[in-house]
Amino acid sequence: MPNTYHGERIPGTIHYRIQVAEGTKLRSLVLSPSLQPPESITGTSFLIRDRLLYTMSHAVLTDYLDKQTIDERTWIGFTRQVESLFSEDFWILHSDRIASILQSLVEESGSVSNF
Repeated sequence: MPNTYHGERIPGTIHYRIQVAEGTKLRSLVLSPSLQPPESITGTSFLIRDRLLYTMSHAVLTDYLDKQTIDERTWIGFTRQVESLFSEDFWILHSDRIASILQSLVEESGSVSNF
């Protein structure tokens, strides 16, 4: 069954509450504060907002793919695709859209990825 992911900014903070709707069930995703974004993209201009963006995209991807380890290229590519969406105060992302993004990443790279 397709899932719907949605995030809502917690008022007065830069943090988000992310939930997954699976049919009629609703559950929360836990964002790992200790998660380190890929070293290839961090640098002097890497902001707290960027760290949050990568943490949120990691939480959504690990849940969607049902894996704890994600290929770095996939993680970076997915994050870039959802960056403008995840910067909104409230956002919704359907699992079909995630599948479409991941498929486009495979097509761009010219090879099949194991994500």
